[in-house]
Amino acid sequence: MQCLLSQRRAAGRDAARVGAVTTFALGGVLTLAGALGCASGSRLGSSEGRDGTPRDQDASVADSMPQVETRRVDGSRAAFCAGSGTIVEISEISGSELFCAGDIAARAFGSALCTCDEVSLAGDLRTDAGDSSGGGFAADSQGGGAVGVNLAYRVAGTSDIGGSLNSAAPEGISMTAGDNQIRGDLKLTARFSLTGRANVARDAWIGGGLFGTADLTVGRDLLISGAGIVPPSVSVGGEVRELFEAIPNPCACGQDGVDIDRFIDRAAESNENESEGLNPDQLAAFSGSERIELPCGRYYLRGVRGSGSLTLVARERTAIFVEGDFDVSGGVTVDAGSTGQVDIFVRNRFKVGGQANFGDVGRPAAVRVYVAGRDALEIGNRFVGNVYAPQAELSFGTMFESFGAIFVRTFTGAGQASIHYDRAIQRGSSSCELPPPPNCSVCEGCSGESACVDDQCVACRDDADCCEPLICDQGSCRTLLL
Repeated sequence: MQCLLSQRRAAGRDAARVGAVTTFALGGVLTLAGALGCASGSRLGSSEGRDGTPRDQDASVADSMPQVETRRVDGSRAAFCAGSGTIVEISEISGSELFCAGDIAARAFGSALCTCDEVSLAGDLRTDAGDSSGGGFAADSQGGGAVGVNLAYRVAGTSDIGGSLNSAAPEGISMTAGDNQIRGDLKLTARFSLTGRANVARDAWIGGGLFGTADLTVGRDLLISGAGIVPPSVSVGGEVRELFEAIPNPCACGQDGVDIDRFIDRAAESNENESEGLNPDQLAAFSGSERIELPCGRYYLRGVRGSGSLTLVARERTAIFVEGDFDVSGGVTVDAGSTGQVDIFVRNRFKVGGQANFGDVGRPAAVRVYVAGRDALEIGNRFVGNVYAPQAELSFGTMFESFGAIFVRTFTGAGQASIHYDRAIQRGSSSCELPPPPNCSVCEGCSGESACVDDQCVACRDDADCCEPLICDQGSCRTLLL
């Protein structure tokens, strides 16, 4: 069974290959079909679904749906530790479900910044990217720091985006200050109001026309509604063409995202706590400095709450599932060493009073945090790691800096934000060995760098086969490099 979202995106993909716009991909939403259960005949969610529906009602609806083929998988601890197994213990999966930690991370963190609602900053927004795969991390000029916004983009200062900027804001976006740089593509559902200057390195899709003084430079083609109305101050390196297709939301939110509750529920039933002697309440109410070291495996905690600081050492493949809050008044350090991969799933609040170092600045892609709660995130003005919290607000004061990726409901601040994306997160699934699904839907559900073409996970043909903001590079869906 395919989600309605998948059907809509399939239509968008096909439209991108016909008509006036034959060589450009509109892409679509990053979605984890299996993780949210849309490709499955049943859910393993919490007592209430994301829409408030009781679990038994979800099940009755699911029972009436067509059944899909299941695949046997290796959900053992050994397979997980080797990187080839599932993030929770499970023996079979349905359809195109994604259960490998690296696949989930690659789909969730395709952009440096993604917001389900808005970006609203009084200062500048700057994103760049590097790659920690070769050891060490430093921003370079190859790109990858994409930004996706579903509802509103309001940046009073300059925007310097180290990749593509994709906004489905119905009122469009405006840029009024300085020299704005979009080092990939610009994709806008609505109007583009420009009274400053903007340079788009590749292609620009503008759904609502250009307004203002429009000092705009487009390196390649400009696709715009009302193509005949282009101010003379616009410089286009390629062609100007009419834009007919709608641009979908760039960020997968709500039921289209990672079903964090589902993973926590499964981990509560099956984990490595007993074999390693870990009490699920060990971190439920600690004080002072607490340090815990975990070998490779999946662990369940009823809560992480303390009045001191916390150090988690996990230098292999480790997943931690937190039933309640993750609320630490002091600092938190997650030590993944030079080879560890750590995923932390939190049901409710995520709050860190001191420094939040969920990984090392030399390996930002190694630690991922997934938060289901609606409470505002509290992580200070500097965060190391990748955080996915599509129902939560992240706000800051005069400055914010992140090493990794940020996926939240709203991102607001009174000053400047800098986000340094680690492209290595896109290769976290390279060792995942789940059997290929019998069918897929558009881009979601295919592991590694494969694409969904004619309902099969195979090599991509063009950008339209890949999830935004990935592009098709010699048959593989990869981060846009400049």
